[in-house]
Amino acid sequence: MSQGYPGQPWGQQQWGQHQWGQQPMGQQQWPAPTVPTQPPTKRGPGPIILGALIVVAVAMLGFVLYSLLSGPDYQNDDYEPPPPGPTSPLPDIRISEADAILSDNPLYAQQIPVPVRCELQTPDINLDTATDAEVQAHLDDVMACLMRVWDPPFRSTQRFESHRPVVNVYHESITTPCGEQEDPSAFYCMVNQQIYLSRQYAQVHPNLSTLPRPRVVDAVMAHEFGHSVQARNGILLVRLFKSQDLEREEALELSRRVEAQADCFAGLYFRSVQQSIGLTQEQLGTITEYRRLVGSDELSGTPDDPDVITTHPHGRSRVYWFQTGLTSDDVGACNTFTAPSDYVR
Repeated sequence: MSQGYPGQPWGQQQWGQHQWGQQPMGQQQWPAPTVPTQPPTKRGPGPIILGALIVVAVAMLGFVLYSLLSGPDYQNDDYEPPPPGPTSPLPDIRISEADAILSDNPLYAQQIPVPVRCELQTPDINLDTATDAEVQAHLDDVMACLMRVWDPPFRSTQRFESHRPVVNVYHESITTPCGEQEDPSAFYCMVNQQIYLSRQYAQVHPNLSTLPRPRVVDAVMAHEFGHSVQARNGILLVRLFKSQDLEREEALELSRRVEAQADCFAGLYFRSVQQSIGLTQEQLGTITEYRRLVGSDELSGTPDDPDVITTHPHGRSRVYWFQTGLTSDDVGACNTFTAPSDYVR
């Protein structure tokens, strides 16, 4: 029997809507001055305490007003994302620690900064109408935001280093160090640590028709950057090593765990930047629906068919892990390698 998916539907959650209470200030009525008719009596400590409380209340009100007017306290705001650059060496991973890299990776003990400022020159890029240069500029901006989110947890491991991938925009086909890509697609190549996106990707399958809608292409980039995270902390290297000795079904499950984790990492990213980019419920719904539509069962046209077992999880699993990232600051919440097999089906 299936163990099910305990994550809450996205529509029941309010992502990052901080509601500030507005407390009306009463008008204080000060008594009219009077001329004393008798010598003043000795006062107790009451007026002094009351005055102190008023001072504290005014200070607290000032702090609240300052917070509201100055905006959120963005984390890692003094960080300058490096420009897209040459490939940097991948980490050295010993064979003896292969299993630990998957199930107990040092990155799992870290947290992503929340909230993080993300500045996009073209926040609502339209893949149908934008030029190649405009798409390229937008994707580069997204990479800078991803680096601002992911660099702190990498540095905290004191072992791994983040890397800003070059993004390549192409049309029908492209030759990469990872081989010839003859069809429009979106993918990460570990050989040169670069990301590729085809302008025709949305036309490959009807389920990809939502790709040109706002924020969806950002989610695709966050997923592919998730593979960069996995390359930089050794997970992709271990997968490559272990797959050589696994039976076909075991190798496919390992692949699905890798893909599900990249979905979860994408959720962590949106968790971090949703406030600064003004992510709406409608956009979040579209992104979540896109995760479901690119499930292996959905792309095959037979939703929830247990016989559809490929390198990528079913749509329901992809949504579950994406939402897991959306609801947590902990990188360890995305540890798909210790989850039951039914969660990465």
